[in-house]
Amino acid sequence: MRVDSIRSYRIVLLSVTIIDTLAVIFAATLAWNLPGTIPFFPPVPFIPSAVTIFVIAEYIVLLAVLKFVGGYDLRDIGAGSAEYRAIITAQALAFGGWGVIAYLWDIPLSRTYFLVLLVVQTIFLLLGRFIFRRILHHFRDEGHFMRRALIAGSPTRTRAIAEALAGRTWLGLLPVASFLSADHLPTTDNVSKDPVFQDLARAVKESDVEVLVIADGFLKDSAEFSSISWALESLHVSLIVMPALSNIAQDRIHSRPVAGLPFMWVEQPRSAKALSWVKRLFDLVGAGLGTLLISPFLLIVAFLIKVHDGGPVIFSQTRIGVDGEPFKLLKFRSMVENAEELRAELVAEHAGEGLFKMAKDPRVTPIGRFIRRHSIDELPQLFNVLRGEMSLVGPRPALPEEVDTYSEKAYLRLRVRPGMTGLWQVSGRSDLDWDETVRLDLYYVDNWSMLRDIMICLRTIGIVVGGRGAY
Repeated sequence: MRVDSIRSYRIVLLSVTIIDTLAVIFAATLAWNLPGTIPFFPPVPFIPSAVTIFVIAEYIVLLAVLKFVGGYDLRDIGAGSAEYRAIITAQALAFGGWGVIAYLWDIPLSRTYFLVLLVVQTIFLLLGRFIFRRILHHFRDEGHFMRRALIAGSPTRTRAIAEALAGRTWLGLLPVASFLSADHLPTTDNVSKDPVFQDLARAVKESDVEVLVIADGFLKDSAEFSSISWALESLHVSLIVMPALSNIAQDRIHSRPVAGLPFMWVEQPRSAKALSWVKRLFDLVGAGLGTLLISPFLLIVAFLIKVHDGGPVIFSQTRIGVDGEPFKLLKFRSMVENAEELRAELVAEHAGEGLFKMAKDPRVTPIGRFIRRHSIDELPQLFNVLRGEMSLVGPRPALPEEVDTYSEKAYLRLRVRPGMTGLWQVSGRSDLDWDETVRLDLYYVDNWSMLRDIMICLRTIGIVVGGRGAY
């Protein structure tokens, strides 16, 4: 393994450990001082020696449990939800164990301190990992803390995987080489007699990579996979297998070994669940509270738009909702009053399938440019959500003329209510091309979950404040 890679791994692990340590210290301090200021939570009895011993012991046990449940697994640090699940699991196991021990041995530990520490420490640990993830992603965007990868497969698949990894640097995989396969590889029980497998092992070694990515179609049976594993055993290279499955969320896939075969159970698409009462209740509560909290701000924006040119404050436009039903979408007016008349000319110059977007649209007013950059113009859509025409999270609401150009695949976006935000919003907004927008929307439709909606809403706040990808 490369010396710089070993150093990078150590830096990442040391940084995560320090962040977890700080989270425990801050949580322990806050849990000591917070009770007494919260109703129904009395102050913690002043027994500093007992609390100090407990915090030190709890910290050591927590680190051990985190290691056991994968909280320090380099494959999960910085990407995916497994890292956060490990934090929650470790907290539950550690505090559950301490609770049982305190009860059986009658340890004089303040219940108030114990409960507050559990909640506060979980929040601080998750927040610390989240902040570290943002920092790690920044460094990975600049080419640091990346794992060199070789991709084995057909020219089409290796190119597709390389492009996918290059556009998602937060995964920490840097494609540096490829190993192109023939239609089928020879099968043999003795790896030493198979030059193809030996060539692959030699390519891995000469490329000095840490990860081998095997694309679907590269192997024709499990015997070939075993042969490759044996050939790579001494090289200490991580192995990633890309199955012929795409755009399926991890929580829809369940693996279960049967007679040595890795059976993969894939749940049906969840578009029907995206219309459930749970999501509707989430929309009503979120839109209702949001409208109530920002109503003074809405009045200020409306006043500024009116003062600028004396035109109407609200712009309504026909959009296509769930199952192709049209509705009137509400927005703060950000363009000149005859914007729709000018649109036909601009569309003719920039014709194409799907959505129409211009980076420097001449119809946008000065104040409109600001409110569009920070998505303030879309806040009146909270009323569309309350009326049941839209959702807080969903595919981008489409114009009728855009729907007329839809392919059969793109039309599947209309299975759910359009949203004020969505995967398209947190993945690039107007910077995305049409194909990528459709792919993200269909991924959302097929893989809907309440947790994913909440995460998209949280990510939207940062995207909107920064004004990235909007015009």
